Amino acid sequence: MPCYFLHVRDGGHLTKDKEGEDFLNLAEACAEALETAREMWAEALQEGSGRDYLDAIIIIADAKGRELTTISFIEALPPRLHSKLAPAYAVN
Repeated sequence: MPCYFLHVRDGGHLTKDKEGEDFLNLAEACAEALETAREMWAEALQEGSGRDYLDAIIIIADAKGRELTTISFIEALPPRLHSKLAPAYAVN
C-alpha cells in the first residue's frame, strides 16, 4: 500500500506529518484528510478558543515528498456553510 503524508498549513505555519499513513489510494487519503479537518474544527469548537481554520489546508504528499493534492478545511464544513465560504477562501 502506498504511504501518504497529510501536512497541515494554517496561515503561514506548516505542520509536517513525519510518519505518514498507508492508504489503498489517493481517494482514501483525501477522505482521511477531510475527517482530520472535521476533527480539528470540532476540537476548536469544544475548546471555545475562537480559533478557525478558514484559511487552513491539508497538503497530501506521497512518500517521495511530491504534493499530490490539497484539501481545504472549508470542504470539511457542512454543505450549506461550505457553499457560502468557499468562494471567499478559495485556495490557489
